Order: sequence, then structure tokens, then C-alpha cells
Amino acid sequence: MDPSDVLSLQAMQTLFILLEYQAPSGGGNDAATQSPVADTEADSSTPSMVLVTGTETGPQNLFRVFTAKLHRTQEFDYLVGGIIRLLEEAMRSNLSLLASVTKQPTRNVMPQEATILLWMLLEANAPFKDYLVDHNSSLKLFSALMYFMLNGYNDPAQAGMVRTTSHIIHYLSEDSRFATRLMQPFDQSILPSTMRIVDANLTHADFMINTVYTLLSSSKPHLVPVYSSLLLLMRNVSPYLTQVSQTTADKLVSLFDIISSPAFIISEPYHVRWLIYLIEVFDYVIHYRAADNPHLIYSMIQARSCFTRLKGFDLDKARAELLALRERKGKSEAA
Repeated sequence: MDPSDVLSLQAMQTLFILLEYQAPSGGGNDAATQSPVADTEADSSTPSMVLVTGTETGPQNLFRVFTAKLHRTQEFDYLVGGIIRLLEEAMRSNLSLLASVTKQPTRNVMPQEATILLWMLLEANAPFKDYLVDHNSSLKLFSALMYFMLNGYNDPAQAGMVRTTSHIIHYLSEDSRFATRLMQPFDQSILPSTMRIVDANLTHADFMINTVYTLLSSSKPHLVPVYSSLLLLMRNVSPYLTQVSQTTADKLVSLFDIISSPAFIISEPYHVRWLIYLIEVFDYVIHYRAADNPHLIYSMIQARSCFTRLKGFDLDKARAELLALRERKGKSEAA
């Protein structure tokens, strides 16, 4: 790794430690918790440069306090620009000729560090989220995060990266301004050919739904913790969906076909919650955007049996179906 990359990585990791430092909580008779001024001489092991003593809440992390106070547009421009630059450099590195030949990205650490920094900033600074959801760079950031989600979902070692990116995008999708921005056209030229979708006219929401379908249909055990976040992401965006492509509509209905099958519903307790999230996606589209999504409405009509079978759900039949599936799976594994 280039020395400048090593320096950047170590500086970012140091910043993480400083931001995540938890001040030790003292007892009721601790002078440091009773005085508005920290007694730095009482405990030489306490890093006073990191702490500021509160009156009732006890010591606080100064780095986190001042991170929460950032509010200038120039400061946010600097932070977002740097994070996007790191992610895009890693994308270009992964797509380079050398990476395509060796199957090894020339830089595989900085993207994860950049996403962790982004999450820390969103968590610590509310104005930063308001800035990001209404900024022109939010779609560039969204595209980069979705790329790394798709790029690493097959690798258990990248599960942390996938989880962080899914939480970030889900958190941003709670704001209607960000969800509305996802209806803008998406440029697939930034993606490798293996990630591109057949439809030429796609929105960022189309790309998001196709990515969620890819991750959920892969049924990777290490991805199970992020599935709820991904379905909630779709639910948050669904009231604003417009002109969903035919490919996206088919995959959304196909996903519902899988999650609404009787055997799948009872196989795990949390599958019912997944089904509810997906039903809400269709409900919001029909209620708010039916006229704007003819492809999705048509796909739902074609697959109406997937929806009507829920009306006649029978627990005994679902158990029998699940038992038969497990028996077939056991025989195939034994063979």
C-alpha cells in the first residue's frame, strides 16, 4: 500500500478511536463527577485532552461534542467530498484492468473506513443528516454505497461493510427529501457489466430495488441481519416511487412470491415481519402512486395468485409444505 494511503488509514482509525472513546463512569463519591471542573491530577491515566466534565452527566468525549457542533456548509462540503472521493477511488481501483485480472482490489480497507466515518457523523450530528439528504452529492454517495453492497454481499468477510451501508441508506431513506431524490435517472456506466440491469431507463430507486432483490434472493446466512433494514428501506421509499421499470416490477413481485409462500412464512419467526414490510410497499404504491407505476400494477395483476393465497392461509398445510421441503433438502444433501 502507498505510504500516503497508510497515513490516511491510520489517521482515520485514530479518529474513530477518539470519537468512540467512552469516559469511565465514576462512583457517587468520585470528585470528578461532583465537580464542574475535571480533576486531571486525581487520575493521571484519564486522557483529559479527550474529556470535558459535565455537571450531572459526568465526563463527555470532547471530540464527539465538537463533532456534534459542526454546522457550516463548508465543513459539511469538506467531509462529504472527502468520503465520496475515497469511495469513488476504491470503485475505480476495483474496476481497473489490474483488479479485473487478479480479482484482487488494490485497496480494500479505505471504503469500509469511509462508511464507518459517515455513519459516525450521521449518528453524532443531526444537521449533517439534514445537509446530506438535500444535497446534490447525496445521489453520488448513494450510488457508491450501493455498489459496495453489491460488490461484497457474496463475501462473508464483507458482511460488516454491507451492514454499515444498509444502515446508512435506511437511515437516510427516513427523510422524504432523500426518498424523492431517488426518483432521478440512474447512470449505469459507473457499474461493471455484471451489475448492470437490462432496462436502459432506470431511476436510483430501480437500482436500489434490484440490489435489495439480489441480496435477499441470495439467501446468504451472513446477510440475514441486514434483510430487515433493506425491506424497511424499500418501504420508506415506496410512497414516492414513480415509473418503476418492468424489470424492477417483476423482481419486486417475485420477491413477494418468495416471502409470502406458506412454508417460508412459518420457517422463522421474523419472516412474518418481512412479509408485513413488503405488503406495505405495495400498499403505499397503490394508495399514493398507482397511476405513476403502470408496470408494477400490471405485474401485480399477473401475479394476483401470490396475493390471494394469503387470504386462504392454512397453518397445517404450511407445516406440511415446510416438512416436505426440508425432507427434499435432506435427501439432496445426503446424495
